[in-house]
Amino acid sequence: MKRYLKIGFNGAGIGIVVGYLMALIFSWLFGSSSFYASRPGFVDSFNNSLTAATVSTGLWALIGLVFGFGGLIFDQEQWSITKQTVIHLLVTYVTFTPLAILCGWFPLNLGWIGIYTLIFIAVYVAIWSSEFQATKREIRRLNRLLKH
Repeated sequence: MKRYLKIGFNGAGIGIVVGYLMALIFSWLFGSSSFYASRPGFVDSFNNSLTAATVSTGLWALIGLVFGFGGLIFDQEQWSITKQTVIHLLVTYVTFTPLAILCGWFPLNLGWIGIYTLIFIAVYVAIWSSEFQATKREIRRLNRLLKH
C-alpha cells in the first residue's frame, strides 16, 4: 500500500509540475502577457482564470497518475518486453487521450485525433527508445563489473 501511495503522490506531483511548466512555456511562446493554464479557449470556458487553473491542476495530476501507475506494467516480469510495451502504450493512450481532450489541447474530431495519435506515438517511441538504450548501457556496465 505504501508503494502505491508513493507512486500516486510522485505521479500527481510530477504531472502538476510538468503541466505548469508546459503552460508557462506556451504562455510565453504565444506572446501572452498573462499566464494561461491551458489554451485561451479552455480558460475562457470557465468563469475566471483561477477556476481554469484549478481544473488544469487537477487534470495535470490525473495525467501524472496515468503515467505513474502505468509504469507498473513494466513490473510484470513474466511478460516479454514487447508485451509490456504494447500494453503500456495502449493503456496510457486510452487513459491519457480523454484527459488531453478535457484539457482542451485539441478539439474532439477525427482529424485532430489522428494528428494527436501520431504525435503521441512519436513521443512514446522517442522516450521508450531513450529508456531502452539507457537500460542497455546500465546492463553492460553491470556485466563489466561482474566480470572483474
